[in-house]
Amino acid sequence: MFERDTKEFAVARNIYEEADKYLKENSGSEERLMLLESWREMEQQLADPDAIDKVNKKMPKRVKKQRKIKIVEGD
Repeated sequence: MFERDTKEFAVARNIYEEADKYLKENSGSEERLMLLESWREMEQQLADPDAIDKVNKKMPKRVKKQRKIKIVEGD
């Protein structure tokens, strides 16, 4: 995907950061998730644990919502 040139990775990181900021403010989560997965894949090629952790923290978390059940008692 990318060659191991640090300047190219720095430019790519800046692009990913700008795109993430834009999608977080203006778009649905599906597009942002695809962007973050691609970004994480790039960082894994570099094998930089700090950068991978930074991207992982941006990943959306699954939220399990609980609903209250109303019990209606009969006559």
